[in-house]
Amino acid sequence: MVPLQIKLDPSFFEEEVRDGYTVSAETKKLWAIQLDLLYEFDRVCKLHGLRYFLDSGTCLGAVRHKGYIPWDDDIDVIMLREDYNKLLEIGPSAFKSPYFFQNAMTDADIPLGYSKLRRDGTCQIKKAVIKEKLQCHNGIWIDIFVLDALPEDEQLRHEREKERDAFNQRMFMLVPPRGDKGLKKIAKMIRYAGYRLRYGSLKKEFIRYNRFAQEFESADAEHVGAFTFFRTFFYKKEWYASTVSLPFEGFSFPVPAGYHEYLTCIYGADYMTPKKFGNGHDCLIDTDKSYKEILK
Repeated sequence: MVPLQIKLDPSFFEEEVRDGYTVSAETKKLWAIQLDLLYEFDRVCKLHGLRYFLDSGTCLGAVRHKGYIPWDDDIDVIMLREDYNKLLEIGPSAFKSPYFFQNAMTDADIPLGYSKLRRDGTCQIKKAVIKEKLQCHNGIWIDIFVLDALPEDEQLRHEREKERDAFNQRMFMLVPPRGDKGLKKIAKMIRYAGYRLRYGSLKKEFIRYNRFAQEFESADAEHVGAFTFFRTFFYKKEWYASTVSLPFEGFSFPVPAGYHEYLTCIYGADYMTPKKFGNGHDCLIDTDKSYKEILK
């Protein structure tokens, strides 16, 4: 495994059973590299006065397990727009090798509307990336999402979500929602028309999307949401007014002070009861070899 800047007890890497689920030694290696990425991200954010929060399953893991959800395989963080924009400015120079700050502005072949922090010398490739032969950085990653102000008017919010979905189709080429045969047909037509021909437009799409996402940005906004996905949750901005630090695999990282309301919104009132779901990632992972070797 690649060398880490964090110190982990040798027992961390051993296979173990958590909540009735067996976490393999190989998964522990993946977790270790992701923790190292999070540690570096945390260091850079503190150095530059940027605020962030553990997000989605990572936040739930911190609250419920004091670490990873046993069947999870990634780390998600999220930032309010003001801090995220500052990260976009300083990220390319602040993160040095073996770390790589990735989005459509720093990696011409990556179709992302958000950002990732990647680790050189490792491999985490989504099968769709292999299929499309994308020549982007494919090291192990953590996701960096952004919260934008949302309009209070429900109809206006719905219209913006339709625009957001159209962007996702252009930028991500994601499989459309299950059952939507029309969108699947369109996505297939675009893919067969020559996906690689779109690379020159990815930066423009990234800039356009970020401009669009900030249209309602205001200090007086009552609600925020992550517009990067097909579904937008409607969060109260006050939940993110401050942070609290919670333990996560022996370290401490920030979550929203309103994490109870946030987790209830996402996972329901019984979020403290473990429910095993798939992690949603279909990846080829190697903690010992670079994605460059794997792709060969």
